[in-house]
Amino acid sequence: MGASYPTRIILAFRSGGVCAMPKCGKHLTYDSPSGDDTYVGEAAHIKGEKPKAARYEAAMTDEGRDHVDNLLYLCTDHHTIIDKVPADWPTEKTRRDQNQA
Repeated sequence: MGASYPTRIILAFRSGGVCAMPKCGKHLTYDSPSGDDTYVGEAAHIKGEKPKAARYEAAMTDEGRDHVDNLLYLCTDHHTIIDKVPADWPTEKTRRDQNQA
C-alpha cells in the first residue's frame, strides 16, 4: 500500500525537512536551479509493511502500518540501513531514536 501524500507531508513537517535519524541532519529537499524543486526523503515503516520486511507485525492492520505514527521521514541511506540491518534497529530503538532527532 504505502503512505499517502498527505501523510508524507506530515512526516516532512514533523521532521523539519531533515532526516529523522539522530545526528544525520541531511536536508530532504532538492532546490533545482533549472526546474521544480522536489523532496528526496522517504517514508520508512517502523513496523514493516510486508511479511518478510524488517520489524513486521502480523497483527497490525494495513491502515496502522501506513499511519503517520508508524513512519519515519528518512534519507535514502538511513532507510536502507534500518531495513537491511533490522537486528540493529528493533522497533523500540527505532521509535526512541526517532524521538531524539
